[in-house]
Amino acid sequence: MREILFRGKRVDNGEWVFGDLLHNCDCVKIRENEMEINRVARSFPVLPKTIGQYTGLTDKNGTRIFEGDVVKLFDIAIGGIVCECGAFGINCRQIDYDYLASEIASVTGCDNTPMFCRNDNFVSLWELYWNYNEENSEISVIEVIGNPELLKGD
Repeated sequence: MREILFRGKRVDNGEWVFGDLLHNCDCVKIRENEMEINRVARSFPVLPKTIGQYTGLTDKNGTRIFEGDVVKLFDIAIGGIVCECGAFGINCRQIDYDYLASEIASVTGCDNTPMFCRNDNFVSLWELYWNYNEENSEISVIEVIGNPELLKGD
């Protein structure tokens, strides 16, 4: 089962907090889900624009991939992780699908035709995971290079 986890920047000090997403009448909070013995879980108001859900996958360095992260796909594209039509993926300005196909062949040793939706400059994480024959929660062709703060003005 996939781990359900959210992150957001705290309103009071700007630090990232990870846990369960809580909606309240007057604010949005994240409650820490790492509980110690004899300690009550704490919750913190967070900036709504910084909230992102964990995709359930990690990058080539083992870093968790969250909605809103800035990622590098090989050395050909940089984009942001978004959730569209129920799927997490990379939203890039331009995607070279032919290059992706050649990389799939070289990495996997397969000469089958890679399957990509090829629309709206979006590559789903599932398509990358499936095409590259990944066997754990890591997508070895992606690297997280920043957080949502880097997307300002983009």
